[in-house]
Parts: sequence; structure tokens; C-alpha cells
Amino acid sequence: MRKYLKIKKIIFLLSILLPNTTQASKIENVKVYTTDRIIPLVSITNNQLSGVSGEFLVQSTKDIINHLEIVILPWARAQIDVQNEKNAIIIPLTRTLPREKNYKWIAKVFDDVSSQ
Repeated sequence: MRKYLKIKKIIFLLSILLPNTTQASKIENVKVYTTDRIIPLVSITNNQLSGVSGEFLVQSTKDIINHLEIVILPWARAQIDVQNEKNAIIIPLTRTLPREKNYKWIAKVFDDVSSQ
């Protein structure tokens, strides 16, 4: 429950910090790379994202992106493809030192408490 409240705070902060956009200035389409084996972080039902990271992405981008195109691939392939695609996101992705230079990190969804 505490993680859920922390996520709601982050979404709220993003909504305040993101500039107001008009329909004309929205990004038309963004590809969302993921795999179908990351429940409860990401799940897909009727081509809609859910789960902790999925809901975070949908809620935090609803005013700036018109359409999230879900691309389900094996995890290694998704990581390669997202680096070569314009307007693409991969979820969820753990931030590690080797990955640092390969991605533009935009939001921290939650802390990894498994290593603590």
C-alpha cells in the first residue's frame, strides 16, 4: 500500500511539473516496449496497459501522448529495439550502471527494496 501511495505522489508531481499542452502539441504515437511476463509490474488486457508500471505510464502521459502502441517482445529484443526507435519507451526497466548511457531516464516508479 505504501508503494501505491508513493506512485500516486509521483504521478501528481508529474502532472504539476509537465507543461500544459494543447491537443495540437501532443505526441501522436509512442511505442511502449514490454514483455508479457512481468506481472504485477506490467500486464496487458484488451491491448490496455495495467500493473504498477503500466498504470504509472498511462496516467503520467495521458495529457501529452495521444496513443500508446504496445509492442510485446522477448525482453532482450525489446531492450535493443527501443534504443533504435524514436518516441519509444520500455517498461519496466531497472536502472543499472551498464544501462545508464543507453537510455534517457525520465521517471522513477518505485524503489527496489528487494536488495535492501
